[in-house]
Amino acid sequence: MACYLTVTATHTGPYMGLEATGRSVVLHEMMFNRVREGKLSETWAMSAGAGFYEQLTGQPPPPGLDNIG
Repeated sequence: MACYLTVTATHTGPYMGLEATGRSVVLHEMMFNRVREGKLSETWAMSAGAGFYEQLTGQPPPPGLDNIG
């Protein structure tokens, strides 16, 4: 099963070491799921566009930070 998602959110609390900014973020994602016996057994996801950290700060993420998106 394949899915395409657009997720929008507002940064209202601490996340990835950043205090709330009130900024909106958008994440575009493709997910591929394997279903076995009617249950989700595996998921692969790929994100596109600027990551959350970059959208919140306008800067690339520090080294080692898992920058979702």
